[in-house]
Amino acid sequence: MKASPPVRPARRRGARIAALTGAATLAWACAGAAGGEPSAIQSYYYFVHWISMSRPDLALEQFADNALVVAGLACTPSSPCVGKEAIRTGYFKALKKGRVSLPVYDQRFDGQKLRARGELTGQGGYPLRRAYVFEFHGGRIASLKAVPDQSNLDTAHDLVQLTEKP
Repeated sequence: MKASPPVRPARRRGARIAALTGAATLAWACAGAAGGEPSAIQSYYYFVHWISMSRPDLALEQFADNALVVAGLACTPSSPCVGKEAIRTGYFKALKKGRVSLPVYDQRFDGQKLRARGELTGQGGYPLRRAYVFEFHGGRIASLKAVPDQSNLDTAHDLVQLTEKP
């Protein structure tokens, strides 16, 4: 009797699809920059790529020197991470620990801002969804703000759980 092949979790397939979609979009963004002027959103795709490749040093280069980040427990609206060092020690540390999701789903660019979504698995195994808004200046990420999806009851419950932990 033959053993059946192992079943891959849907999450890994989804992550691979997202990575492939991101790579295809990166190729499109870079192709647009071939005309001489850099794509306004090219830094977003480089950021996602370098984080995915475990190269936070190169991902950090995609942010402006005075960039502002509001995402995760270390970079809050009342105490945002401003500047590369604060982003590295706050936002990137949260990304590495899995406390903040990498925004790779449903990218939409309106000519001014790029909106994307990210998901984590919450306390009860339910998806914890956030919307991310990127703004750009001079070919770099000038700001990144995360907004929880409070309309999803599972996300709202898990958001309370995450904010209660140190």
